[in-house]
Amino acid sequence: SLRCYSINEVNNDNKSYGYVWLESINLEVDNVHMLGVTEGHSYYHGLRCVDLICNNCDFIGFQAIYADTFTFSNCSFDSTTVVTEDGNPEYAIWLYGTPSGTFNNCNFVSNGKALKAFTEGGEEHYEYHLNNCNFTNLSTTYKEHGAIVVDAQYMTRGVGSYDFYLNNCTYQEDRFKELLENQGNYPEVHVHKS
Repeated sequence: SLRCYSINEVNNDNKSYGYVWLESINLEVDNVHMLGVTEGHSYYHGLRCVDLICNNCDFIGFQAIYADTFTFSNCSFDSTTVVTEDGNPEYAIWLYGTPSGTFNNCNFVSNGKALKAFTEGGEEHYEYHLNNCNFTNLSTTYKEHGAIVVDAQYMTRGVGSYDFYLNNCTYQEDRFKELLENQGNYPEVHVHKS
C-alpha cells in the first residue's frame, strides 16, 4: 500500500519545512519536471522515500533528498532562480543523510552552489558515485564553494566517513573553488577519480 504525506509547516524558527513523505516506499519516476523551492528558502523541502530512482527528469529550484539510496540518470538540476533569505545562491540538491547513491550523466546548473552532502549524524559511512556529470556555475561573482560540498558540521568528531567516486566529471575551474570541498576537518572524505 502507498501512504503519501505532503507536509508543509512553519516551525518555531519561522522557517517553512515542506516535503513529500512516502512511507516505506520505493519510488521510480521517468520524464518528470519537478519544481522545488524557487523563492526564498524552504528548509528540508524535498522527497523522502526508501529507494529513489529518477530517469530523464528536470529538477528546478532547491530539492532535498531523504532516501536510503538513490539513482539519478540523465537528469538536470537547476537552482539558478533560488536565493537564500540572506541573498546568497542556494544549492540545487541536498543529500540529507542519504547513505548511498549514484548520479549518471547528470547536469548541475547553479549560481555557485550545486550539490551538498549534509548530515547531522546517523550513518557511519556515506558513498556516492558520480559518472559523467557536469557542474556549471552561471555566476561570475559567487565562486566561494566547491561544486560538491560536504557539510557534516553536526557529526560527532571521529565518527563517519564519505567516499566519492567521480568518474569523468567536469566543472568550471574558474567558477568553482574546487570540484569537492569538505567544510570542516571531519569526517574523513575520500575522493576517487577516474
